[in-house]
Amino acid sequence: MALILSFPDQYFIKDTQRPLTKLMIKTLQLACNMQKSNVLFGPKDIKGSVIPLIKRGLISSHLIQQNGKSQLTWFVTQQAIDMIKDIDPKIQR
Repeated sequence: MALILSFPDQYFIKDTQRPLTKLMIKTLQLACNMQKSNVLFGPKDIKGSVIPLIKRGLISSHLIQQNGKSQLTWFVTQQAIDMIKDIDPKIQR
């Protein structure tokens, strides 16, 4: 005779995300510095693990009007700025 055990749903579901990698932190710091300097940046300006940052909602994009042209640019979200401030207090916003 077999004994069947049931596990709660929380046993299989992760509530938290994995911590940021060193490369992701470095990429966020670079993006924060560019944004702080009012430099428009995009995919060609940042090297590193950008896709995981976008998926987590730490880097997003918006459309701006500049010189009569529409330009898509990236920005660092407030959530990311708060995370970076906790990691690196030199980043001020």
